[in-house]
Amino acid sequence: PNMPRQTLCGSSAGSLVSAGVLCGLTVDDTMPIVSRCAKKAREAGVLTSLTPGFSLVDVLDPILREAMKEALERQGVTGDDVDGFIRERVNGDRLRVFLTDPSKFTHPGHFGSHALVNDFSSLEHLLSACILSSYVPVGTGPMIPEPGSTVDKAFKFMEDKWVKRMKKGDGWTVGGDDEDGLEDVSPKKKWWDGGLAVMFPKIDSRTIMVSPISIRSKTNIVICPRWIGDDSKGVNIGSRGLIANTSWENAVGAKNMLYATEDEEYEKIFNEAYDDARRVCEE
Repeated sequence: PNMPRQTLCGSSAGSLVSAGVLCGLTVDDTMPIVSRCAKKAREAGVLTSLTPGFSLVDVLDPILREAMKEALERQGVTGDDVDGFIRERVNGDRLRVFLTDPSKFTHPGHFGSHALVNDFSSLEHLLSACILSSYVPVGTGPMIPEPGSTVDKAFKFMEDKWVKRMKKGDGWTVGGDDEDGLEDVSPKKKWWDGGLAVMFPKIDSRTIMVSPISIRSKTNIVICPRWIGDDSKGVNIGSRGLIANTSWENAVGAKNMLYATEDEEYEKIFNEAYDDARRVCEE
């Protein structure tokens, strides 16, 4: 995409989507990724992705790598050219992948436990950061990753990689559009899902936020499912000026984030997301 002055911020699955966009993944590429992962999760048992012993990130990793490779090949990027492409396309603060430091984490939205990666030396660096940004112990991966597993490999790859942290921020607002707002953080061996510390990252009031559930922001445009009911049907998300809809539809949306459903339902969700984006642009 032609986004020379834009910065994409991603926590958890948002980091995967943002990285995919910058590497050339299309909407048509993403549905097969979701479908293949969901099929594996449904096969795991009634609890799908939350079935004990099932690791979503281990299922996702090879599928995502295959899709990324195909997207890059469509752009004529192969072999030794891939890492150079990543450095040219993704660096320059065009992407911020958020992580959570488990040694500092005390509660959801704890800004002091956040870190971010915005410079990537290779495709492996990018994928490792995104995998860890999506890693919730017991949720999307094992509490103690086995040697050679996806999370273990990502831990080892990132253990000597410096990351950054915002010098200031009011919760999920993560600073300005220049490097002066960032400070280096020494490498750590382990990182967790970035959404634990920064669930809906934004740079400032110009950031367009994207959410799989219906929320409202007092300061930002949000692309999300339509709000159901009146303003009383909402609950504050911390003190960040965000309100989540308490409708039944939002509860179902949250459930679909935790448990794998059928492909037909995902097709419906994809179509509704497109309609939501168009509606917000028209408004």
